[in-house]
Formats: sequence, C-alpha cells, structure tokens
Amino acid sequence: MENGSGRIQAFFYALLPQNAAELASYTVYRWECAIRSSAVLGFVGAGGLGQQMDASMKMFNGGEVATILIVLMILVALADRVSSWLRRVIS
Repeated sequence: MENGSGRIQAFFYALLPQNAAELASYTVYRWECAIRSSAVLGFVGAGGLGQQMDASMKMFNGGEVATILIVLMILVALADRVSSWLRRVIS
C-alpha cells in the first residue's frame, strides 16, 4: 500500500500544471521555428514554402512572391499570438 501519490498522479497534478505555460510557449516557439525553417530550407531544395518562393522569384512573378511573404509573416504573427494567448490562459 502506498502513502501519497504515484508517478502518474504526481505528473498530472504537480509537474504538468506547474510547467504548462513554459511547455506551451516552447511548443509554439518550435512551431514558429519550423515555419521559418521551411522557408529557408526550401531555397536549397528541401521543399516547403521556400521552394515555392524560389520558383516564383525565378519566374519573376512578384505578386506570388509578395503573397508568399505575406503568408509567412501572418503565420509567424499567428504563432506569436497563440503563444501569448496560451501563456495568459494557463497562468
């Protein structure tokens, strides 16, 4: 017979609530890094948003390049908003 709680209970009732804000913030940060990396790595042939932007730049399609850049900025801003909202809700 145990006195106190087990590992699972300690995790869900002590560790997770204490660190939820930092965990959520770091998760959204990594998502933002993935968005930016997809743009950068696409220029060297790894695919993603960067490859599409590179192809559009080679075709001198300025409107499409501008649209891709705007989408990238919106995705990064969205990640920042989600992160601040999650920190506010969890704290």
